[in-house]
Amino acid sequence: DAMVTTAERLSRLSEDTVKVSAVRRGLVRITEGLQAGDNWTYVPMEPVRWRWRFTQRWHEVQPIQAAASKVGAFMRARPDQA
Repeated sequence: DAMVTTAERLSRLSEDTVKVSAVRRGLVRITEGLQAGDNWTYVPMEPVRWRWRFTQRWHEVQPIQAAASKVGAFMRARPDQA
């Protein structure tokens, strides 16, 4: 899956404990995206796509590259450590 591959690539670029993962959230409205975090840092998920629970059709929120860019910008800036 492209999101998992992107998350692994971004995690390899990280020099500290913050890792990027592909996440799926929701019970009725399922959202998939990228999220960075560890035990001490929480970054809101950057959504990539969503769908209703009993449907197969995904709706794109933003391209994976855009979500990866936003998560990567956080990992470079690390505003939580400022």
